[in-house]
Amino acid sequence: MSLNPTVCFLPILAGAVSTAAAESATPSATVRIKTSKVRYLRGEPVLVTVTITNDGKKDIPAWIDMVKYAVTFFVKHDGNEFRKVNVYGGSDLKLDRYVDPLPPGQSKSYEFRILPIYERGKASALAFDKPGTYHVKVRYPLWKTTVKFESNTIQVRIQKPTGVDAKAWAEMDRPHFLRFLQSGVALRDKGEYPPITAARLLKEYPGSRYRPVLHWALSDFTRRRPGFWFKDKHLKPADVKLIKEALAAGGKVETSQISPAVGIAMGLLLASAVTILLVRKRQRA
Repeated sequence: MSLNPTVCFLPILAGAVSTAAAESATPSATVRIKTSKVRYLRGEPVLVTVTITNDGKKDIPAWIDMVKYAVTFFVKHDGNEFRKVNVYGGSDLKLDRYVDPLPPGQSKSYEFRILPIYERGKASALAFDKPGTYHVKVRYPLWKTTVKFESNTIQVRIQKPTGVDAKAWAEMDRPHFLRFLQSGVALRDKGEYPPITAARLLKEYPGSRYRPVLHWALSDFTRRRPGFWFKDKHLKPADVKLIKEALAAGGKVETSQISPAVGIAMGLLLASAVTILLVRKRQRA
């Protein structure tokens, strides 16, 4: 009995075609994360950029910015295991769309400010609650699929505040104020109204390394309510004046107010740099 080579080859060819089709239909993407810096003070929001790139041959669904919190964060401290952290309270948004198509070869980035962990019915806790070294990664789930892309892992070091920073942190360490630092959204609690606290701390501790994040939160609070934030029932005329002055002063740390220890260290670094330049100049001569 003779076999027709063409007939024998057809199943193999069909299998190869179906495999290739399945591979081309499988979503492929790379997710990368990075931070704005490596070292942060305890209580300072950790700024993370998440970027997804479509490596496949077809469009994939990418979350729109309003629902970027579908991205899941995982954090581990020193030798501990990774734990899932909910970096946003979340809400049941009713939107016309949740995703946009991301074409092959294109990328989309999202900015996150990670500070409190949100748990329903519980007070906020810090995502990076102790000084030390942390590792961070994310998982990016594709809409209406079981596909999840895992990112690279980055390292973040959390430092204990000292000196003027410790004094500022003592007044910042409360749940509603931490949420304000993360999102610029001011919620009322038993303590001082967060925008007032931020403005006051900017004035009292101009040399604190917390100054940029305090200024950002205060700026974002006023940006969210343009034209009428100063009519907030929780703000008196004197508070409005204080906030305007704090915003006008800017968010840069005033070097004249830096603690003596930091000032000495900066002076030594400058002196060393000048010495090196003089030595090289003499060698060239």
